[in-house]
Amino acid sequence: TYTFKSQPTLSRAADHQIKVWAWADNEFTHDNDTITATVHTDGMFALPYSMTQDNMASDWSYSWHKKSGTRYTGWWLMEDDGTKYWSYMTGTSTSLLQGKWFVMPAGKLKLKFTYKSMLEVPLTITLDDCDKKLDTVTASATLPVAENGGTSTVYVDVPQAANYQLSLGVGTYAGQLLLSGLDVASASPVDASVVEVTSPDVNALVEGSSVTVGAKVMNAGTEELTNVPLTVSLNGREVATGTVERIAVGETANYTFDTPVTLTKGFGKIVVKSSAEGDGDPTNNSAERDV
Repeated sequence: TYTFKSQPTLSRAADHQIKVWAWADNEFTHDNDTITATVHTDGMFALPYSMTQDNMASDWSYSWHKKSGTRYTGWWLMEDDGTKYWSYMTGTSTSLLQGKWFVMPAGKLKLKFTYKSMLEVPLTITLDDCDKKLDTVTASATLPVAENGGTSTVYVDVPQAANYQLSLGVGTYAGQLLLSGLDVASASPVDASVVEVTSPDVNALVEGSSVTVGAKVMNAGTEELTNVPLTVSLNGREVATGTVERIAVGETANYTFDTPVTLTKGFGKIVVKSSAEGDGDPTNNSAERDV
């Protein structure tokens, strides 16, 4: 048995044919000099993709981390109260959370993060071409504070269809990021996202008060939005409607409903919902506020 000292480099998600041959001086029989084996490398995901509690350990890995006592720096996998997280704390060296390879078309890539953080998170997203023929795609974004947990969506422009490795890095950051989910998909042509209910203020409200409802709506798709219908419901009952006339791609509109909403005694839930025709992502069509 012989083991070669040099190691071949195999690209991901491909079939490789490995051939070994031998020869000897003064040999006259050559029909058994070679043997061939086929090796398949996997690790390729199609879109849409979701990081879940079941696959976050197998599909993702860290490039570096350091442990000092019970404290980690960089990325590491942890569990708290039965929930798994990819956690990040600032380190002295760049630590990346790296996924396997994704089959990505050209266009706008949508990444939806589910996470906890007491501080804003300066995030760097990189896409590296599997075949090393294309330039690395780099994008920066900031995840808002989500002390009790929340979601945030980031968009990355993919200039050319290819197989990419997705990596996440964090810049100067003094907190702890707990990442419990990540959805990766191509952005829909039509996608009206209700980002938040901006009014009324939750303080100093009394029974019978008439309040003005406002909301922030984002065009998360790849086409301009026009005449986006909005509705307001209070405790499940529709109480107001409105229309956002125009939102350019990637832009956000602040909308205030003309009809005031009269509050009843006790706790209430105000929900603002969009219903753009042909909306390709119904998961971000509404936002709510407790009053």
